[in-house]
This record gives sequence, structure tokens and C-alpha cells, in this order.
Amino acid sequence: MSDAQGAVVGGHVTYGCTVRTTAEVLLALLPDGRFAREPDAATGFDELVVRTAARFAACDGA
Repeated sequence: MSDAQGAVVGGHVTYGCTVRTTAEVLLALLPDGRFAREPDAATGFDELVVRTAARFAACDGA
């Protein structure tokens, strides 16, 4: 896991752990994937969105 600055930390999630908002764990190779955080109307938090490079550019207006 890492923080907002990219500093990696380790740990274990077990029964009884409190997870605030969401726990996002990605273990995959997505060479064409683009990651962004966008507001989620249901939670009010910025949540992870994964798109292909082409879909990301279309949504970003680029």
C-alpha cells in the first residue's frame, strides 16, 4: 500500500480492521490502463476510475 505521496507501507488486513471509505488493491498488468480519481455521487469521495487510454482521453477532452 502507499500514501498520497507514493511512500509504500505494509501491513495486514484482518477481521476487525476498520477500512475508511474503500480499500483499493490492484494486482494486475494494465499497460493501456489509465487511473484517475473522480467524485462519486453516492459516497461524496473521490474514487478510483480505470479506463483504457483512448476512453480516458475521450472523457478528459484531450
